[in-house]
Amino acid sequence: MTSLVIHREYFPDRANAVFRESLIALRELMLNSDDSIEPRTEHEFAEGTYTRIMYLLAGQAIVGKVHRRACMNILLQGRIIVSSDELAPTDVEAPNWFVSGAGVAKAIYAVDDCIFMNVIPNPTNTRDVGLLEDWWTHEDYDTRNLVYTRLTSGDC
Repeated sequence: MTSLVIHREYFPDRANAVFRESLIALRELMLNSDDSIEPRTEHEFAEGTYTRIMYLLAGQAIVGKVHRRACMNILLQGRIIVSSDELAPTDVEAPNWFVSGAGVAKAIYAVDDCIFMNVIPNPTNTRDVGLLEDWWTHEDYDTRNLVYTRLTSGDC
């Protein structure tokens, strides 16, 4: 398995603002599309961790919420193109992993059918996915009140 090296300083502030505005535009296109998807998602729990496993089909794209905390991202199968505040559009092929930092949202395009996994701290060992999402994600960047698409259904 290989790892991407991500440097938080990759984008200067202006580039972050441009990326965020682009992400907003992409999100709006996706929300207004008749082809909007909710990927098949599984939830697993172990002592102190919550793992979310998403199954994306080739050609599908997702835009995530802003993460309050860093998390581990693991591509188990397939190939994606991922972009975030920290990462210029990058072609990632499984097996691979990377850490995304706090205050970051990602856009992911599935080049192949893939299995993508996030591992998130779960300090209270709750199994309430909605509560974990509230603890783990922001609905917005800073004070702009920007809404991002949900990546999980919350049905656990």
